[in-house]
Amino acid sequence: MDKIIYNIASYKRADTLIKTIQSIYNQCDIINVALNDYDEIPVELYDKKINLFITDNERGDAYKFYKLMDSDGYYFTIDDDLIYPENYTKYMVDKVNQYNRRSIITLHARTFNSFPINSFYNSKSSVYHFKQSLAKDRKVQFGGTGVMCFHTDLFKVPIEYFDKPNMADVWIGKYAKENNIEITCVEHNGGFVKQQDVDSSIYYTGVKNDDVQTKLTNECYLNKKISMKLVIVSTFWNSEKFVSDCIKSLKNQYYTNFVSYMIDDMSTDKSYDVAKKEIVDDERFILIKNTEKKYKTKNFIDVIRNNKNIDSNDVIIELDGDDQLIDNLVLGLINKIYTDPNIWICGSKWRDKKGGTMKYGRANADNPRRTSWNFSHMRTYRAFLFRMIKDADLRYNGQYFKAAVDLGIGIPMLEMSGNEHYYFLDEVTYLYTWHDHQSYSKNSSFGDSKLQGLTAKHIYQLPVYKKLIIEKGYDEIKINVENVPTSKELINDLLTDKPLTPKVSSFNYDLINQIILNKNVYNPKNHIKPIRENIPLDRNKLVEIKKGSIADEARKSLTKTFNKVNKTPNIFGGKKRM
Repeated sequence: MDKIIYNIASYKRADTLIKTIQSIYNQCDIINVALNDYDEIPVELYDKKINLFITDNERGDAYKFYKLMDSDGYYFTIDDDLIYPENYTKYMVDKVNQYNRRSIITLHARTFNSFPINSFYNSKSSVYHFKQSLAKDRKVQFGGTGVMCFHTDLFKVPIEYFDKPNMADVWIGKYAKENNIEITCVEHNGGFVKQQDVDSSIYYTGVKNDDVQTKLTNECYLNKKISMKLVIVSTFWNSEKFVSDCIKSLKNQYYTNFVSYMIDDMSTDKSYDVAKKEIVDDERFILIKNTEKKYKTKNFIDVIRNNKNIDSNDVIIELDGDDQLIDNLVLGLINKIYTDPNIWICGSKWRDKKGGTMKYGRANADNPRRTSWNFSHMRTYRAFLFRMIKDADLRYNGQYFKAAVDLGIGIPMLEMSGNEHYYFLDEVTYLYTWHDHQSYSKNSSFGDSKLQGLTAKHIYQLPVYKKLIIEKGYDEIKINVENVPTSKELINDLLTDKPLTPKVSSFNYDLINQIILNKNVYNPKNHIKPIRENIPLDRNKLVEIKKGSIADEARKSLTKTFNKVNKTPNIFGGKKRM
């Protein structure tokens, strides 16, 4: 059975610390307590279940994670000024299991809408407070480590990772972001966890000076050196069942430097209202409601061709309003690829909601007309390529393409690029939705089921485009795209130039595990000597101390009654003496 392991770092608050531990004592198997800068060890804490560590506050609240590398089971991190309910362990473990142990669970969190931020604590953000009720679970960027739980199968990180003290929330958020680990702030009632009265806290100190937290957050979510604007263009018609999920898939992206044009092309249902409600006040989204039917090609022309807010080298991403990005890493990956200026166009695989993966789409950019349907989802390209397609080559029978738009746009751009400027991402990035309102459906607004084939035939007969020759100097910065990682576990490499985790030597546990009087009290630094005046000198003295200890009080609260012969707690382990 998995162990329940509680971990706490306390800074000279013995009174509140003892009350905190009392609230969780009967709910766990192990309690690891880091005593930061304590002058003496509280005698109430001497207990077989409690491991005490004498620390010098070098890493502050990060000592909650001091024993993570050695732990296996459900790992709880708590604060020394909180009181936890009697069902706290069960509730949090159930939530961890609800997410199949693949998410960090918390009751307190912070999420930013855009980056860079000016202040970690004072920039505009969504804050979910443990003192206030939360109606439903939320995916978040930074979780509060005072009310946090996860299974050690999810991750382990050495204490050296926490380079600066008293910002464990930020470090764990950073690590989760770098390693594609979800953090979920779960539903709870206000007052589920209660606050003790204290004079000061890390939060109030951080509010006044959060420069380090702010810098770490910006480094984590936005590396300006490789950040470029991505332009998402989405058209939709009668997609009220799907458009909300499309927008959510963009809002959930870790990479945030994008603008999204959402175009309602004369829907007769509530698509526009649904999109507006989902966008709310997110300034990255531009919602357009057409007053005349334009179809996809004309909509793209209106958005891309003469838009002064779109630069020639900006990357266009086609995302139909009834489809979604496959996960929250896609835009970061696309950005990484296009940091190479020699990449002008990129395709990938896609999957439908039934589970089918479409493997076609790898184009021969030197001769794209040899194969059919060779530029499928997801389609991305630089704006200048689209702008160089002749207007006449985007029409069939005098009208802008209503169908086969991927071929009509894709073939000219592939021909202008050639294989030297084309990159195929051999990974699924796009989630496709089948329904009755697509262009080739009998229920489509243009009402011609044969139009798809007729338009495609016309496109293949259009004049071939010559490869573009770019002036010398355009590709001064060369990045080897062959080394672009595609693994979803490497989000850190997609968005930053830093290594996944700090390279540290193995922790010196021989030094750490110096046992003091066989009471599980450890000293992580040999030059720090714990105050020992209050260490019991013999068994009888310790028994007297234990009568008012946490363990003694906890045992009294249990429904189980002890036999008279066993009434005295067996604090030393081994066989009980009769």
